[in-house]
Amino acid sequence: MRICIVMTTKYVASPRCIRIALSLRKHWVVEVIDFRGQRQQETADQSTGDVKVVGLGARWWPKNDLVKFFVLFVKVFPAILKANADVYHCSGFPALAVAALIKVLTGKKLVYDCYEHYPYQFASAPSSKMTLRQSIVWNTILCFEDALARLCDFILVVPTYDDILLKRFEKVRKNKTTLIWNLPFLALLDKTIGSKNIRKNKTILHVGGISKNSGADRLLRAISKLVVDFPAIQVLMVGSSDIAEELAHLAKRLGIEQQFKILKPVSFFEIWKIYNDADISVVLYQPTFWNLRTMASEKLFESMLYSLPMIVSDFPGLRRIVSECQSGVLVDPTNPEDICRGLVSLLSDPSLSERMGKNGRLWVLRKYNWENEEKKLVGIYSRILSSVATSETA
Repeated sequence: MRICIVMTTKYVASPRCIRIALSLRKHWVVEVIDFRGQRQQETADQSTGDVKVVGLGARWWPKNDLVKFFVLFVKVFPAILKANADVYHCSGFPALAVAALIKVLTGKKLVYDCYEHYPYQFASAPSSKMTLRQSIVWNTILCFEDALARLCDFILVVPTYDDILLKRFEKVRKNKTTLIWNLPFLALLDKTIGSKNIRKNKTILHVGGISKNSGADRLLRAISKLVVDFPAIQVLMVGSSDIAEELAHLAKRLGIEQQFKILKPVSFFEIWKIYNDADISVVLYQPTFWNLRTMASEKLFESMLYSLPMIVSDFPGLRRIVSECQSGVLVDPTNPEDICRGLVSLLSDPSLSERMGKNGRLWVLRKYNWENEEKKLVGIYSRILSSVATSETA
């Protein structure tokens, strides 16, 4: 039995997609179609281990969304048709929009992995203040995604505090939708933790997309207030960014350019080294429609795995995890002074930091890990592929 994972990410390969590929390849033949709109530093085969990868891309990547989809379709569709898989696993809405035609033409099984509320990528949240154009775009994308979802044999969604995705797709595919969390893979990430307390310098770590939406600028402003009492503090941001130059200017203006450093995205298999050299992790999503709902931040659980106490946006979903695990300090992510106070509470109380770090690690080892999600994922695919085998022998 063959499974083809269609992955259409803008930057490096999605860790969620990598984990799914590594889990499924234990039982079946897995091929990954990896399309990226820009040439990247990290190659596809480095991202997915020994899973077969067909790397695609376009040197020219247009700005217009409709033209983008045309380029995506022309590049990706022939590759997934050639794969001749029994099941096509679509990682995200663009992948589903391309692979759905395979279902129509061949009747092959289709799985949709939805980890975003995609209408929001094109228009703001529905409200009385929406413009006519925003309303048309929102509802068009919503209806198109729902129509494609009806073609799917199963739908995987990430959890949110209000279950917006689960409830929505359960209406479309009743009894064929389930939650799959974004959680760390213990087999790859659980490395020996070195001693952090003996280091003079303390490193504040931000992992993931570096943008204003992730609170990068607010963190720098908070650090500028912190260096007076903690001059040995360091800020390390690791990830893709289109505002790196702007942040460098901000750090210089705030007088903390020596305390600030940005690294390019690190391989999925090497990220543990970054966490292992940090002391505090920050997850400072800003108050946007989707971020307010999230409970599935990979950065949150990876930080917990590596015993890092955290500074986390005080949003309902994130609050539920941090409060349950007692693994961090909740702050107003828009307020640099509140972020600063949270950091001070951890830096000035080593016993509190150590306790929160140990709490988080214990919860990940016991509950919030990919090994638990893998069992659900393999069970779903076993049922799908058994139905394929049954139909072939009938």
